[in-house]
This record gives sequence, C-alpha cells and structure tokens, in this order.
Amino acid sequence: MNGDNSSLLFTRTGGTLVVTLTRPKLSAEALRLLSRGMREAESAPDLRSVILTGQGDVFCLGGDLGNAVGGSSLDVLEFGEAFIELHREVTGLKLPVIAAVNGLAHGGGFSLVEACDVAVAAESARFAIPEIRTGAAPMMALAGAHRTLTRKQAMWLALLGEELDANQALQLGIVNLVVSDDQVMPTALSVAGRLAGYKATSLQIVKAAYRSMDEGRFERQLRHGLSHLVVLLGV
Repeated sequence: MNGDNSSLLFTRTGGTLVVTLTRPKLSAEALRLLSRGMREAESAPDLRSVILTGQGDVFCLGGDLGNAVGGSSLDVLEFGEAFIELHREVTGLKLPVIAAVNGLAHGGGFSLVEACDVAVAAESARFAIPEIRTGAAPMMALAGAHRTLTRKQAMWLALLGEELDANQALQLGIVNLVVSDDQVMPTALSVAGRLAGYKATSLQIVKAAYRSMDEGRFERQLRHGLSHLVVLLGV
C-alpha cells in the first residue's frame, strides 16, 4: 500500500507497512482512514508487521475534535466511535503492530502507544494524559493507562496531568525499549525483521490468545469513557 493524505503517510519497507502520522492530532476522518489502512494491511499476503510513528517531535497528541467541543453530542460520539474502531483494529490485527515513538505521546497518543503490541521510544519522547490541565478529562485515554499501570500510577497521570520521560515510561512498562532519537526507526525496523523470521500463524495465535484474555474489557472501558466524554464536551 502506498499513498498519503493530509494526516497520514503509508509507505512500504520490505514486509513492513510504515504508517506516519503527519499531523499532531487526528480527526475522526483520519482515525477511520487509519483503521481502513490496518484492515488492508492484514489482507496483504506479503506484509508481516505494521509500524506506527509520528513526524518531527510529535508522535501523536490525540484527537482533533474540531467543532465537536461544545457542539453537538453526536459529533463527539462520531469521533469517539472512530477512536474506538482504531483501537479495536490495532489490538485485533493479526499482524504485530510496533509503535516507534519519536516524540510527544499525549492523550489519545498515549492510548495508541499502549494499544500497539510493542513500543520503541526515542530518548526525547514524552508521555502524558494531560486533559485535566485544560478543564477536560482523559476519559478514553484512561482505558489504556488502566491496562498498563497500577491504580496509583494511572491516577497520578490522570488527576495531575503529569508527563513522563522515556525512561520513566520504560520503567512503568509503557514502552519496551528506549534508544537515541536517530535510532527509533532503525530499531523498530529491526524488531519488525525479527518478527518476520517467525511463523506468521504463531504470531497470530499469540495476539489472538492475549486478546481473548482481555475478554472485551478494553473496548467496554473505552465505551464507558466515551459516554462520559459526550457529557463533558457535548451539549
């Protein structure tokens, strides 16, 4: 798959699809396009993995709700459904998904890193669910934090809007590796190469087995968060 739009760039490197988020925030349309790209990647017989990365000093700052804030609750709901669909595609994809976290991963970006199977972070990467700072709340991003962190850790991030550096994220299990900024993509591609050396069916079974352990709790938590988000942002 090759192509791009104003928010996403799809490129191929061997058996890996590299998806670059070219804007700091993703609209509902961009979320749906990314979901579709995931589904198409799964049907490509020669693809073995997907890498998600950002551009410049930003991985992803979450969602661009546009006119949804203070607008129609239906607009907030539309965005939230696209957000949930993307997380369902990432976690349910048969192919391993690698986050190459090149910079800031805030809000929904934090959640997207958590949804990926493995994550490589640049030393300059920073992680936060900072919505509380702007009078909002990380209702949906909190679902990802809940899966990875203890209650005290998640509450510290959610209630205070604290930011973690890459090494703190490593210690908390949010990422697997921290490397120098110029080695993020080479390292992610190296991980993809290692994965390609294993039997595709075995990788699929690992992902399916782990997802079955979740028993749909992640999506239920996302939907619960969306219901609160509609109340908070919509009218």
